[in-house]
Amino acid sequence: LRTLARLQRARAGDVHLEEDGTDRVDALALAPKEFARRVALLTQQRPTPGGLRVRDVVEFGRYPYQGRWGGTDPEGTAAIERALRLTGVEDLAERAVEQLSGGQLQRVWLAGCLAQETGVLLLDEPTTYLDLRYQVELLDLMRDLADEHLIAVGVVLHDLDQAAAVADRIA
Repeated sequence: LRTLARLQRARAGDVHLEEDGTDRVDALALAPKEFARRVALLTQQRPTPGGLRVRDVVEFGRYPYQGRWGGTDPEGTAAIERALRLTGVEDLAERAVEQLSGGQLQRVWLAGCLAQETGVLLLDEPTTYLDLRYQVELLDLMRDLADEHLIAVGVVLHDLDQAAAVADRIA
């Protein structure tokens, strides 16, 4: 997962992204913002800055689309609202992140990844800290993202039952 996300070098081989089933792009050759327009990563360890609202954290997902001087991109507001809705945190949008439970915060970070609107979503233990209900909802959302939104979802799960329930292929 770390190699796919370009956090560590591949020991051998290449990392390619396929576009529209035809063009292969060398993922390692892409500029950081271009790579971030194609691949989103939700890691286990994320420092959450204080003094921010949920909406602010989700808006970080739009960074790859911002110009040199920042600001919201034209599609940004709709992408943020959609991500808040899909992850079930729209009612928390104006709440300070310091007030959230671990599970709520996990869903907020996932919303940030979805706001990024990439074709590839990499998740490292995304059900950690979630109550059973939200684990099931998140697994269903991952399936929906793959089936309905045609997003390639790569997930690290140590719970084999969860992996079997959601995966097309287990490695």
